[in-house]
Amino acid sequence: MAAHRGEQQHDGHLPLAQAPVRAYRRRRPARRPAATFVLRDISQLSYAETAEQLNIPEGTVKARVHTARQVVRELLDTTRHT
Repeated sequence: MAAHRGEQQHDGHLPLAQAPVRAYRRRRPARRPAATFVLRDISQLSYAETAEQLNIPEGTVKARVHTARQVVRELLDTTRHT
């Protein structure tokens, strides 16, 4: 599979991940956990791959994914109780 101009091929994940990466870069800092969550849990990139794509430390990825997962759990709990 050929990569598009300006994109690297990365185990077949990068083309799928390009939209969330672009969205992440346009987001305010408060919205970045959600974008990190999309790359890690939805696009199924590893923590290292996500960190590389976003140009942030792997520990930051883990913290942001943790935060986003907490928000999702709270939303699911709220939905179940209504």
